[in-house]
Amino acid sequence: MAELAGLADGDPRRVGRYRVLARLGAGGMGRVFLARSPGGRPVAVKVVRSELAEDAEFRRRFAREVAAARRVNSFFTAGVVDADPGGAPPWLATAYVAGLSLNEAISAHGPWPEPSVRALGAGLAEALEAIHATGLVHRDLKPSNVLLARDGPRVIDFGISLAMGATALTMPGAVVGTPGFIAPEQLRNGEAGPASDVFSLGAVLVYTASGTGPFGEGTAEEVNFRAAFEPPRLRDVPPGLRGLAGRCLEKEPRLRPSVAELLTALASDTGTSPLVAGEWLPAPVSHAVRERTETPLPTTPPAPTPSLPEAPPPPGTLGPAAPAGPPGRGPSRRALLTAAGGTAVVAGGGALAWRLARGGDTGGDTGGDGAAGERTVRIAVQGDLSGSNADIGREMLDAARLAVDQANASGDHPGLRLEVVEADDQGAEARAATAAQAAIDDGDVVAVVGPASYETVLAAGPRYSGAGLAFLVHSVTEAELAGQGFATLLRAVPDDRQSGTAIGEFLARHPAVFGATVIDNETSYGVAVANEVQAVLVNDQTHYLESRKSVASDETDLDGLVREITDSDADTVAFLGEVDQASALATALDAADFVGPRITGNRVLDQGFLDRAGQAAEGWFLASFVVDPFTDDATTEFAGRFDEAYGRQPGYFAARAYDVTRLVTEAVAGLDPEAVDRDTVFQALSRASHEGVTGVIRFGRDGEYGGSGPHLYQVTDGAFAPLGRIEEYGF
Repeated sequence: MAELAGLADGDPRRVGRYRVLARLGAGGMGRVFLARSPGGRPVAVKVVRSELAEDAEFRRRFAREVAAARRVNSFFTAGVVDADPGGAPPWLATAYVAGLSLNEAISAHGPWPEPSVRALGAGLAEALEAIHATGLVHRDLKPSNVLLARDGPRVIDFGISLAMGATALTMPGAVVGTPGFIAPEQLRNGEAGPASDVFSLGAVLVYTASGTGPFGEGTAEEVNFRAAFEPPRLRDVPPGLRGLAGRCLEKEPRLRPSVAELLTALASDTGTSPLVAGEWLPAPVSHAVRERTETPLPTTPPAPTPSLPEAPPPPGTLGPAAPAGPPGRGPSRRALLTAAGGTAVVAGGGALAWRLARGGDTGGDTGGDGAAGERTVRIAVQGDLSGSNADIGREMLDAARLAVDQANASGDHPGLRLEVVEADDQGAEARAATAAQAAIDDGDVVAVVGPASYETVLAAGPRYSGAGLAFLVHSVTEAELAGQGFATLLRAVPDDRQSGTAIGEFLARHPAVFGATVIDNETSYGVAVANEVQAVLVNDQTHYLESRKSVASDETDLDGLVREITDSDADTVAFLGEVDQASALATALDAADFVGPRITGNRVLDQGFLDRAGQAAEGWFLASFVVDPFTDDATTEFAGRFDEAYGRQPGYFAARAYDVTRLVTEAVAGLDPEAVDRDTVFQALSRASHEGVTGVIRFGRDGEYGGSGPHLYQVTDGAFAPLGRIEEYGF
């Protein structure tokens, strides 16, 4: 299971008879919590999202699939122990597995040797055998649905994806599953049988043995196309597994082995001894699983997090006014990276107050029409306007207002008046869906700027997609967002992997780089970004990689690592991780008199790096999606307009919010006023390209970002000096 996280405001403290202790994660269906039964048994409780629970067909299929899942009896499944499909909301409880997911293990520790892969495959095949015996088909077997325990793997979420596929919130033509692990027949016509699970198992085996899926990486559309029409990529799979994996990945279901045949083929060499003896996992993974398993679980629930106090609504408004951001020191860089503009204040009963922003005026709602003969069209901004990052959120909201004011003054959209409405989710996942619904319920809203964090996007995304309302995410860089299947999501910021590619290309162009050491921190973020850096440094034309190294995310004694670097031919260091380790690495490299190029990523652009590393931080390069307001002439001009409007300088996050809003206003300006609706605006945005303050913003066919790369900074005289867009930096 995932690492434990504290409960957020709005999380349940009890589900059925189970006491909720911590949060395990969230996904398309709902949130997952660690809980304890009355007798003290730990369980994983999945609480269904409210928008799914409202769908009658989902409830019907969910009840049926839960009933079937409770009949599955296998050592290698995390069995369903309790459920209430008719609850408000519905939920189910499964056995708690205190281990890593396969996805976590491969991301942190790399591919497995053949004996471990065979042992894994045997356990998964036995699990599928039990699932199929009840009439179920898993439909979404993938690395994150495989948990690793010392005595074998456990398959989770079996059968439940059928209920997800039945909901009205699933867009027409959408396929339930994960690109690269979906069988061709599911992609063609949505049909899935036992052979479809065999295909997915084959993909899991290739991923485990090679570190990448059999159909490579890319957009969902690209990966699905390869899965349906191109042969799998098995070059890096051990020869002893290559033939079996290839049979599992046949395009025609009838050509794939049955689960029984697969189990026989895998168990013939493996037997049960590695699993029984607990020796089936590679040593680093076994150590990580043991640490996770031996970490004591909480026995009592935490004290509830109090809700923020809310003022009574002022006269003439629909709800409470948004409070000003808190004074004092701003939030950490990590918190800032998940902040964005927006507000519609959540009132005590869950209702939202809408306030309009016109030329900086935050007066009351005037209805759906502007001046005589004008139609009002609104852009909602969703983010944290009254929570812990309210100062950052309001900065971005003001940037959006500035963009709308300029659009209205330009005369480029006769017959239309643009307005900004605020949807405040307070930065809380529990409030995000409600804030999104307020935007949806306002029929004049044709696009949304936000939400601001990965968690709030997951919560709000199904609602926006179900309503056909475009939402432009401009501060969420997690690459995993691409696999969520939100039909109207447009990402307006480089994701982490794209930043990794940009870092690699920067190093490949750097005249002083001939042999780089690339270091990750054994987290999914660090490994994924480091993989992209390495892929650029080592290809058919270049070989600028000296070594690839990993260091545990909590390790701060890096003297030994630095000795390995200085004893090698490395002339460059690229570190992909967090602030504390970057500071320790900078200090150790400085002590060793290492003076070659050093670069790190978005998560280290934090004052803490400068404070902790001190002089050792000097000269480090950093790549980040945030934009300094005085990077160049364009940003300086924007900063002047912002200061003129609001009497203060913009921060790092204002420019991108401004550009994204300008993109929306330009897309709307190109439409017939009578034809402006959510669908036409989404189609126009999908095709749009805007060259703004931060660079070019445009989107690929899947809604993922296709514009300019991140910005480059270098620590100079104890500050982050902006150097402009990384792809334009000259040496």
